[in-house]
Amino acid sequence: LQARRGLERWLAERCEAELEHVSRAVLQSFDTRVEATRRRAVFQNGDRARSYNRQLRSRLTREYCAFLSAANDASSPKRERFVAAQREYEALVGAFVAQCEGGPLAWSAFGMLQESLRLEQAAALQQLFRDEIRAGEGGALPDLSPRATSAAALVALLEEGARRGGARLPAAAVPTWLVALSREEQGLAGGAGANHHRRCEQGLAGGGGGPAA
Repeated sequence: LQARRGLERWLAERCEAELEHVSRAVLQSFDTRVEATRRRAVFQNGDRARSYNRQLRSRLTREYCAFLSAANDASSPKRERFVAAQREYEALVGAFVAQCEGGPLAWSAFGMLQESLRLEQAAALQQLFRDEIRAGEGGALPDLSPRATSAAALVALLEEGARRGGARLPAAAVPTWLVALSREEQGLAGGAGANHHRRCEQGLAGGGGGPAA
């Protein structure tokens, strides 16, 4: 902005009234270059964030695999080991949110991280409880960690994990971009509900007739 104002002053001092169109053309060219530079920087920053988040997702998945492998070899009761696996899942989700880059750009990588961790957890469940599964007692098995399918669900998962002391991200440190995304989702859902309610009221006011034949 300061550079543009300096250019405007420079042109005003040197361009007479009849050359005003030249001044406008120079300023338009300047604005075009600035916008192109801004867009290029945004794209490059977004590309770097996506690359970083992919690497972070891969690293956390490897950490979970190592944790599950150690849990499988432990001597503690099976259910205790699986509860520990669930807590580690929450911890790794918190670690991703704390370390990811790009704000909402990380949402896609987070979804893939969840799927990777849940697949590893399902494999660990089958390994830990293989005898129960073979005996047809699968209905008594513990559930997999829940999947957060919205920003609001992820915020709730992090806050619940923080209350239990299992998350690596304190509830107070939930990033502002995630809180804002959660509120935006809730606002959209509320707006859709309000629109549906208004349409129902209009239908009732109009006699509530069915579709025309």
